[in-house]
Amino acid sequence: MSDHKNWTKELSEIESILNSSENFDVESLLNRYESIDENFRDQNFSHLYLKLWKVAKNSGQLKLANHYAKKALDYLFLLKRIPKIKELLQQFREEGILKKNSEVYWRKCEILLGKKVNFHDEDLIYFDLMDEHPEHWKEFANYLKQYLLIVSDWSINEWKLCYEFILLNHFDKDISYTLMEKAFERKRTDLVRRFEQLFASKKIRVKKLTESAKQVVVSKNEKLHVDYDQVAMDLLSGAKEPNSEEQNRVLSSLKFISEDELRLRGKDMIVAFQLLGMEKVVLTLCEQVIQLTEDIKERASLYFIRAQALNNNGDYFNSIDFIDEILAKEPFYEEERMAFLYLKAEACVKLKKNKLAKEIFAQIKKYNPHYRLVGERLKALETT
Repeated sequence: MSDHKNWTKELSEIESILNSSENFDVESLLNRYESIDENFRDQNFSHLYLKLWKVAKNSGQLKLANHYAKKALDYLFLLKRIPKIKELLQQFREEGILKKNSEVYWRKCEILLGKKVNFHDEDLIYFDLMDEHPEHWKEFANYLKQYLLIVSDWSINEWKLCYEFILLNHFDKDISYTLMEKAFERKRTDLVRRFEQLFASKKIRVKKLTESAKQVVVSKNEKLHVDYDQVAMDLLSGAKEPNSEEQNRVLSSLKFISEDELRLRGKDMIVAFQLLGMEKVVLTLCEQVIQLTEDIKERASLYFIRAQALNNNGDYFNSIDFIDEILAKEPFYEEERMAFLYLKAEACVKLKKNKLAKEIFAQIKKYNPHYRLVGERLKALETT
């Protein structure tokens, strides 16, 4: 723990030097940075690589500059900052950085940046870069379509991505047919009929599904997961809406879920119901699962989802109070704190507390000027 404190102090000083001055002993600063455990700085101060690659390059340490450049891109990949990735890659080209790189590395860049027109089964290993990130699919919707058509065994994540695709792109023949196949696999003849009627109304001929289609064998232990697939199917097909009645029905069923099941499936359930627009269910599940979670990183993620759900539900006052409460009691890293502060600022904007929102956004921008849309948020508030 003492090492962590010393490293945090050292990295904070390095960050302060980089932000406040252009005149410093480059070799000394890089040596200080390299003396710190690499895993620790990657986990807690990855954003420093966005500046240090150029410091190393200007000092003639090209090997180190290339190493830092890769770290900077990895950091942006993690945040899914597509515009910033494009900007950084352009800088690398201009500065002669990353000239020699592995085919795998550039393949990841191509997929994330939408440069590949088509992809294949072997590319699926790279798609963890884009999971749970609908902003990417807004720019490259065709990628999402291809992904959903390639993946044969849909998990709850594919249901979520399909939901995002439908929200953003409305009707699509191939995706709708895939959904009909999934309904057929689960023996949901009512939903299959709905899709058949949908195709008929649009005068589109599709292949008739028969009993030879792949059937899903469900074990007793998997029943809970399949139930949530069916809830998703109902909502995606329009058979049901995420209204209060439907949410109360789901909430009633949650009373019978054991703690072991919540530990095993709770997080997936929360994310799924969040994307299905069932905020009341999300809030209840978060309260239950947080109490069973000891890992601080997991708790931080659950706290964040709960705060988001409060915002999405229009409960901005409770969202602000909740964020203040957890920031006071939980030992979050600075990056985690900024995420919560960003949510708080958004809630303040909704409540017309523009002065407080400006102060929070300014604090975030001081920490990281490229954090999400903080610059745009401040500019918009300056005009009010």
